[in-house]
Amino acid sequence: MVILMNEREAPSLESQPSVRLGPWRVFRSVAGELHICSELAPGQLRFTSALSRMDFFAGVAVTSSGREYTFLTPPAHDADVQTMIEAMAVNCGLNIAVDVSDLWWKAILHGPDALPDTDLAVMMCPQRTPPTARG
Repeated sequence: MVILMNEREAPSLESQPSVRLGPWRVFRSVAGELHICSELAPGQLRFTSALSRMDFFAGVAVTSSGREYTFLTPPAHDADVQTMIEAMAVNCGLNIAVDVSDLWWKAILHGPDALPDTDLAVMMCPQRTPPTARG
């Protein structure tokens, strides 16, 4: 069980315009918004506002608040860190989100054009409810 304590706002954009990510995961909400959750220091997690743009070639995402996040390492796969990150995502309201981290990292390494259209759709598009079959 993970207990999240000492929740607080991120520093102001003026005092911290950019962040170099530690262990991270990217989540896509059912509404299609993308968010990063990262362990910036041991036990210190950050859940971002929605991403407004991503430069996969530079490995830099910009959030709706204007802060830049630089991806330096592959997504977190350590079980303890991943559990904390997933708990933070749920705590922030993304309990039905899709984790697109591995596809995100492939796009950083090879460019988004190297991904099949199906992977791009999973990464970027909200999940659609299939139409009901008519009998």
